[in-house]
Order: sequence, then C-alpha cells, then structure tokens
Amino acid sequence: MAWRGSLRSGWATAALRLAAGLALVIPDIPVIAAIPAALLAVAPAVSAPGPLLPAEARGKQIYTAGETTGARPAGGTITAVLGEGGAEVPASALPCAGCHGGDGRGGKEGGVRPSDLTRESLGRPSPAAEGARRRPPYTDRLLIRALSLGIDSAGNRLHVAMPLYRLTRQDASDLVAYLKRLGHETDPGLTAGTVHLGVLLPGGARRQEEAAAVRAVLAARLAELNRGGGLYGRQLALHCADLPEPPAERVEKLHEFLAGEPVFALLAADLAGAEAEMAAAVAAAAVPLIGPLTSRPGQDFPLNRYVFYMTPGLVEQAGALVEFAARRLPQGGRKLVIVVPGAPELAELEAIAGTVAAEARGHGFTAVETVAAAVPAAEAAALAARLARGGAAALLLLDSGGGVPELLRQGQELGWRPLILLPGSLPGAEPFAAVPAALADRLFVAFPVLPPDRTPGAAEEYRRLAAQGLPAHHAAAQMAALAAAEVLIEGLKRAGRDVSRDKLIAALEKLRRFDAGIGGPITFGPNRRIGARGAFVAALDFAHHSLGRQAPWIDLEP
Repeated sequence: MAWRGSLRSGWATAALRLAAGLALVIPDIPVIAAIPAALLAVAPAVSAPGPLLPAEARGKQIYTAGETTGARPAGGTITAVLGEGGAEVPASALPCAGCHGGDGRGGKEGGVRPSDLTRESLGRPSPAAEGARRRPPYTDRLLIRALSLGIDSAGNRLHVAMPLYRLTRQDASDLVAYLKRLGHETDPGLTAGTVHLGVLLPGGARRQEEAAAVRAVLAARLAELNRGGGLYGRQLALHCADLPEPPAERVEKLHEFLAGEPVFALLAADLAGAEAEMAAAVAAAAVPLIGPLTSRPGQDFPLNRYVFYMTPGLVEQAGALVEFAARRLPQGGRKLVIVVPGAPELAELEAIAGTVAAEARGHGFTAVETVAAAVPAAEAAALAARLARGGAAALLLLDSGGGVPELLRQGQELGWRPLILLPGSLPGAEPFAAVPAALADRLFVAFPVLPPDRTPGAAEEYRRLAAQGLPAHHAAAQMAALAAAEVLIEGLKRAGRDVSRDKLIAALEKLRRFDAGIGGPITFGPNRRIGARGAFVAALDFAHHSLGRQAPWIDLEP
C-alpha cells in the first residue's frame, strides 16, 4: 500500500496552523494488521482513574508533543506529511493537542471545528445534523484505518486540514491506548484535597544558603495561601530536593525525583548547567515547569510546551542594552561593536551576537562589527585606535575577559569613550575588573531581576513575606522563585476547580502582562515561553561596588 496515495490536495497555509489531527502514516507495514483486533473497542466504559500505563504515557507524549519516548528506528523522530507533494515537517510542530485540545474535545479554529476524540464520541454513531455526514462507531480496527489512511468509519475521507503522520506500529498502538483515556485521566500529584508541587533547589556546599532562602520564601507563600483555604478547597504541598553540582548528576536526580514524587507541576527548579537535558526530561514526563532558574532559557522551535521561563536570558538582556544605547546616542552614523569569546565551547554567544546585530540595525545603528575578546596585549592599542577612528559609539561585551580590560584601557588613553554594555547574566561577568574606573560613567549592565529595594512598585508581596522572617541573603533568587509561585497560583486559579496539567498550560498561555513582582510584566503564549521580554539596565557605583541610582526597565515588547 503506497502511503503517498492517501495524501490529499488543496493544502492552504492555514492548514499548517490548524492541523494536529488523526491521520498518520505507517510506511512499509500492513496497517490494518498493525494493531491486533483483540484490543478493547473504543466504546466500553473508561478504565479506572489512576496513573497512566507505560503505553498510555507514550501515547500521551505523541498526542501532546508529537514525540515519543518509545523505541524507534534510526533517526526516530515522528514526521508529519503535508499535501500531495509529501512536504515533511516535524510532528512536534503539529501535535494533535494543538488542534483537538488537551482534553480531546476540540474547538473551532480558523473556521474548522476539529473532531471530538474522546472515547465517548468515537464509540458512538455520529449524531444526525443538517449537512453533516453520519458514520458508525469506531472500533480499534476502524480507528487505525482512519489514522493510517485518512478514512473515517463510514469510508469517507477525513477533513483536508488533517495531516498524515509517519508512526511505527508501536506508536500507533500507544496512541490508540491513550485515546481511550483521553479526557478521563487523573494527573499525578493531584488529589481531591491537594496539589503537590516539586522544587529542585541548587545543591552543593557553595549554594546551600541560596537553596535554603528559596525554600523559605516558597514555603512561606504557600503556607499563607493554605491558611486562607488554598485553591478551590485544595491545599498546595511543596516537595523539595537538592540537586548535585555535576550536570550529569543533576539530570539523573531530576529523573529520580519525577519517578518518585507524585508532583503535579514543578516550580522554580534550578536548571543551570544542564538546561537542555533537564527541560527535555520535564517534557518527557509531561510535567509543567514554571520559572526555572537559568540564564539560558530554551528558545529553539518547536518550543517546549511544558517549560515557562520567567526572566529574560542573554538574548533579551543584550537586546535591552542595544535598545538603551539607541535611546541615548544621537541619530546618524552610530556604530556598534560586539565583543565575542574565542572559545569554541561558547559558540552560543556568537549566535547571540548575530541576533543582536540584526536588532541593532533595526534600531538605527548604521554599522555593526564583531571582534574577538582574545586580543593579544600587543595588538590592543591598534584595535582600540581603529575602533575609535571608525566612530564606534557602543561596545557590547559578550565576553568581559581575555584582552577586553587592556582594550578598554588603551581606548581610554586615546580618549575613546563608547557606551560599554554588559549583560549581567554573562558567565564570568566581572564589570569592576574589566572596565577602568575612568570609564565607570559609560558602563551599563542589564539585569533580569533587581533586589527588592530597587524593584519599582512591584515587590510588595516579597517585602510583606520578608517582614515575617525570610532570610536576608539571596533576595534576587527569592524574588524570582516567588514570582514563579505567583504565576503558578494565577494559572491554577484560571484553570478552575477541574484543573489538569493541560488546562494549567492553556491558562498560562493566555497570561498577558501579569505583575508577578519582579518589575517586568509577564506574558506567555503558544509561541512564547519567556515571560518578561526586556531587562533592567543599570549604571554601577564603582566607589561602593553597587548598583547606581537609576535602573529603568527596558521593555522589548512591540
């Protein structure tokens, strides 16, 4: 059976956005025989509530994320096939849940109403309606035919907006198993009286105080909420674990924690050092994570739907600095120089430089040049002279080490006084060591969060809790964790009494300019997972090694 023969024509651009459907492709295997007929039919009563079985859990990952943790052939990602030409895109860009919803009941989108995929709907004849086609109930065998060939239980073609997915025999079996639980599962960590939340704290001797401070602020906030009756009659329970310092051990600890603790969601987990691996583990477990503590939020598409970053990363901090410089410098002839590291392991920062360069040109910088931080001392004077003669008005440091201090010293002796811009989350950033004191008034640093006494009109919640006895140290980390808690609480409120993980994710995706107490407004969406887009840009007080008096929030919202 040639799979290309089952593709439909007439694809519009909107189909890419709407498609998340049932049709899939199982190449080179007999489709109808792929699932034994002895499987339960769709129609019988729903299985007893409880944790998903392994096959159901794998099926859920396919349904919600277009991915699977099951064994697959080499190159094992799931592919969606579009149109008669067989155009292929990752299935993760078009997961079923994106159109049919987390509960499988669908909803009208772009003039198309996706089918109800719950077993109650599939297991009965379609109701008679004006202009609608009738169909008999689906059995497993007919459902697999629909999934593989795009043909419904009456022998009619499915809607043109349905893509086809290349799934293995095991994938198809897992997906059918999950569809029988769709809309009826009980998420782990959620009971009639309690919502269990997990926190993975920074571990190791160096960060014990920080971990204790974060634990204290979260415990205080949830205790206050619980004293007031909780949310919809449920108490919020906190489960904490300390992460080891080595990155590989951190990932292992996360897997161990998720396997052992029945948590509904994760809050303010520390991802630093293993961001990609830990975010992938969270997605595989289908556990929402709100406010992970990291300076490198994942932004690659397709976005991880389970992870909601609160604070800006290096890209946003650098963008805020460029916006700040554009406001301060006169129009016309402005040149930006971006200093990048030479170390191969920091190639990510060179990619950030490319993004920032494009943004700078959009802000009126007529020229952008990239130079390496590893400038030999003998060449620093010549480079400084060339940049000064070329009219470089702003210097963005994506590396503050190497030959940067000597480059700035040589430039200062020549009278070159560009704006010096430094992201505060840059690894190893040492502004007081890198910048000569004579250029202190030209240095501006971007920060994702400010201390409570410097956060304009937005940290009342933290100050109120602090007055009840919170640790005085690591205030910024406490504020970031508390902000994550406020976003989670708001999401749970909006999700309602019948909350589920999918309903929580949907509620968070509708959050718009929410004041979480960190100064920058929080906005999420289906294609946006960094809440605060911008940064505080502050001068530094070199005499006291502290922040200067002014630290405005530079908003990157359009």
